[in-house]
Formats: sequence, C-alpha cells, structure tokens
Amino acid sequence: IGELSKVFEVELKKLEFRNFDVGTETRGSRGKQMLKFSMTGKRNNISDIASEGEQKCIALAGFMAELIVDNRKSAIVFDDPVNSLDHLWREKFANRIVEESKNRQVVVLTHDLPFLKMLEDVANQHQFPISISAIRRHGKLAGYPMDEPPWEAFNTNKRIKKLKNQLPELKKQFDEPDQTSYV
Repeated sequence: IGELSKVFEVELKKLEFRNFDVGTETRGSRGKQMLKFSMTGKRNNISDIASEGEQKCIALAGFMAELIVDNRKSAIVFDDPVNSLDHLWREKFANRIVEESKNRQVVVLTHDLPFLKMLEDVANQHQFPISISAIRRHGKLAGYPMDEPPWEAFNTNKRIKKLKNQLPELKKQFDEPDQTSYV
C-alpha cells in the first residue's frame, strides 16, 4: 500500500493536480486491503468538494498507480475518458494517455473529435505512432471498421483528396451500374 500511495502522488503530479491535497488510506480486512482516497486533513468526502473533472483526475491517477505498482503490461481501453471535462483537463488526460502508450497498447474509444485531434497532436509532438480508425454503419452493417479516421475528422484538403480518389470508381459505377458494388 505504501508503494501504491507514492506512485499515486506521482500520477497526480503528472496530471498537474494541485487543487487540494489528496491522501490515501487503507480499509478492508486482513488479506483484502483496499485503497481509499480522501482529502488530507478534511472530514469532507472528495465527492462533496471536487468537481467532476477533479474526481476523474483522481480516479485516473489511482488507476494508473495500480497498473504501475502491479507491473501490469496489459492493454488499456478507455471509453470516452473525457466526457464532461473542460479543455484543461482534456489536455492533461491526453498527455497522460499518450505518455502511457510508451509502455503498453492504449485504445481510446471516443465520439469526441476535438479530443481525438488532441490525442493525435500530442502523439505527433512526442513522435509516438498512432493509429486512428472509425467504426461506422455501412449500408445495413453496423460496426463496420474503417482503417482511417471518421470523415468528420478530416481537414478540407484530406476530404478533397479522398473524394478525388473515389471519383473514378464512382464514375465507373454510374456508367456501368453493378448493384452488388453500389452501396
């Protein structure tokens, strides 16, 4: 537990959490110790005082500390990790998630295109490889994987290029309609 507390403090620093002091306590019975986060020197619960962003930051720091202390190397999957967070917390989360991708595979599922762009920018700044895929509906098929970002994430130049590349095939389908390839 002592090591976990130390690593938790390091994780809070990585996320630049300075809003109030958070300490760790143990609870539970022998053989089944659990870590509890609390405000240092206060009787209030964290949830009574902290914003949702602050609570998520503390939770992410605790999660990452546990992975580090347990020396787990498994992949991490985040599902919309920044919903309802402001731009400052989003940037801190993006930096920490990209930093962790040095140690393990990190999968982020999100509908938040600005956060996707933020992750891409941070990864590019650190020269970390990033692969962006979209999952969409294709005709009647739901969950169709695409080996590229969603259309909405392309800038204007990339959209024009993609349309120009598709144009010859579309003209061919128009001139010689083949109902099996037309979607």
